[in-house]
Amino acid sequence: MRLIYIPIIFLLLWSYSGCRSKGKYLFFVPHLDSTITPKKISIEQLVKQYKSLQGEYIETEGTYFIGFEQFAIYTDKKFFSNERDGFWMDVNKDLVTDNKNWNLIDKRQGTKIIIRGRVDTASRGHLGMYLATITNIYFFKED
Repeated sequence: MRLIYIPIIFLLLWSYSGCRSKGKYLFFVPHLDSTITPKKISIEQLVKQYKSLQGEYIETEGTYFIGFEQFAIYTDKKFFSNERDGFWMDVNKDLVTDNKNWNLIDKRQGTKIIIRGRVDTASRGHLGMYLATITNIYFFKED
């Protein structure tokens, strides 16, 4: 009788783990992701050191917001009151996406994401409201 319960328990655990990963998004440019080795840095450290990272490829995790004329990554969820701790995002033109998935991502703002891209301190995003731009983003993953 105990042998019957083992497959049932396994099936329940497997279906639970599948449910947890539903709705998470991953977009990347395969040829760039396999050739570029970004510097891993926390979003808080990036805020402090972004000027010295000009032109370098980084990987960071933060909270993203997408809205009217806004596509940015922040240190926390204070999108409007804490805009100075944010970075404008500019994705690589080859990032594999489709409108259906980007429309779903629109509705998931405020979630944690991991991105890989290049720091551009000369560009400060829409209306110059950001610390810098993370450009050429070739990896975008909802965490």
